[in-house]
Amino acid sequence: GPAMKDRSLAALAAVGLSALAAALVLAGLRRRWRRRLRAAIDVGSGSTKLVVAEVDLVEGRVVKEVFVQERPVSFSLDSKRTADGALSAHVQAEGLRVLRHYLQVCKGLGVRSCAAIATEVFRKAPNGRAYLDRIFDELGLVVRLVSQESEADLGFRTGAAFISSAQDRAQLCVWDSGGGSFQVTSPDPVSPGEDFCLRGYLGSLGTGVVAGIAIKDIQGKSPGEKASPNPLPRDQVEMLVVRLKEDLAPVPEWLAHASAITAIGGPNSMFKLCVSISRKNPFSLADVQASLDATQGKEDEELQEWCKNEFPDPPSLVVVKLALLRAVMEHCGMSQVCYQEACGSCLGMLVHPSFRTVEVASVSV
Repeated sequence: GPAMKDRSLAALAAVGLSALAAALVLAGLRRRWRRRLRAAIDVGSGSTKLVVAEVDLVEGRVVKEVFVQERPVSFSLDSKRTADGALSAHVQAEGLRVLRHYLQVCKGLGVRSCAAIATEVFRKAPNGRAYLDRIFDELGLVVRLVSQESEADLGFRTGAAFISSAQDRAQLCVWDSGGGSFQVTSPDPVSPGEDFCLRGYLGSLGTGVVAGIAIKDIQGKSPGEKASPNPLPRDQVEMLVVRLKEDLAPVPEWLAHASAITAIGGPNSMFKLCVSISRKNPFSLADVQASLDATQGKEDEELQEWCKNEFPDPPSLVVVKLALLRAVMEHCGMSQVCYQEACGSCLGMLVHPSFRTVEVASVSV
């Protein structure tokens, strides 16, 4: 009768609801399995960076950034102050202090694994590899020393992490510049597949390196005796730009014809500095020169206004950053650069396939 029919319908509805609830629970479990809290540490030549983020392991994308920080540790400039380019005990102690703090942050956030890389200065300093061994001995953190080509790859992946369209990624040209080197990378259009090959324009010039060149080659002083190149008057800036261009390789055709450049970097990057002074983003070569005009010839105290973020670089690096920016833009014929804020190559590490499968050297924290 009608009562039996109603009971049957109710039973079917209950089964349907139970199935729906089970499906929702299963979907939630799958999301939890796919998503992991990961940490990436970039021990750069000029600063040490940490990003903790929730990562979708299947899609290879950052779902949510939980913690982001960059702290200046000028390994590169420090190495220029010693006769053989070795890292001093002081800068090593400072680097260890920052890393110890970062590992405490990771532990507090419940991060189970993190990956760490080291870049240019540790490839060149005679005690660079020994310092990385010391990090493992004292902190238990494995820091992988990467090549400049790997730096370029991670920098490109960092820039690409901000772009959702595969077509836009194929047109992307990313410029990453740190304390000891820079890389400009773009996909090679002749390489098939989604995870395309990259072509790169690499240089061993960074903020700390350029500061050393300014003091030693332009001013004729010793970086060990003169802490700051400032004041750098206009004539010395012009000589510095010419000197930097001498160290730059010929410009490849693909870069000479690049329509747009995306520059990635943190609050202390030369790109962010130019955006702050010129109040332009994207910015042109004329904007870089206007920023130089506003800063060259000034003492450190006068340049302090451009060093006001939470963990700022010293004002001694303001003018040399802009000189390097101008030198590379002029040499490569870059008409316009668009700045995208990023914390080193940390995002590139988080979305890299080998890191998502925990094949990159990692450590429990």
